Amino acid sequence: MTVIMSIVFGKRTRADDKYVRMMFETVEEFLSNFVPGMYLCDSFPILGKLPSFLQWWRPSGEAAYKKTIGAYRGFYQDFAKSMEDGTVNDCFATKFFTVADQYNFDQDQQMFIAGSLIEAGSDTTRNQNNLMIAAAAVYPEWVAKARKQLDDACGHAERLPDWEDWEKIPYMQAVVKETLRWRANGAETGVPRTLTYFGIYCGLISGKTMSMRGTSLKRELFLRQIRGRIILIRGNMRIRIHSTRIDI
Repeated sequence: MTVIMSIVFGKRTRADDKYVRMMFETVEEFLSNFVPGMYLCDSFPILGKLPSFLQWWRPSGEAAYKKTIGAYRGFYQDFAKSMEDGTVNDCFATKFFTVADQYNFDQDQQMFIAGSLIEAGSDTTRNQNNLMIAAAAVYPEWVAKARKQLDDACGHAERLPDWEDWEKIPYMQAVVKETLRWRANGAETGVPRTLTYFGIYCGLISGKTMSMRGTSLKRELFLRQIRGRIILIRGNMRIRIHSTRIDI
């Protein structure tokens, strides 16, 4: 948390900071709603055309928005104060907020751009590290091998690995990837994406503005493989039947 806060707002922070606590509360609320089918309007966007007073999901969404933007504004207020005092360190915010108006970002958009960096840079990493620790508790047999490889590359806890150690720690690379596969940090169905231009991936035609999920893409590729095998099996059956008829 302190690392990403230093990058974005140029200061270190504490876990008991008022706005940090508020942000983590909003993260928990977000993750609890980050479940497929939680809101019917996600599956049926046409419900968004209902009058506001009939949109039963709106009150909870607006409350979460106000709490989230409140935390982000708190971070900004502290940053603005340090700017006035001349004590701010060089960071993302010193460059971004000076040009944000030129790109027509309104105040809330500016808050979310900076705040989302903090949230994404702290919560996802923290959760994935927790999942790796959980994997070590459930499957402890890999830990000794991973530690030995790190010790061989970096000494006995003498330093952290850097990019020069990349080729020396292939097992740790596999551990990280396997942790992401074992327990992905997000909804199992993936996060919806919208394409910005026409493209073709693995033979699948994807139109501009088309919405898709990573898992739906994998499923389609899998089904194509299955269909191809079925067609091949059917073709082999026809060949065998035809051959039998000839033999007879």
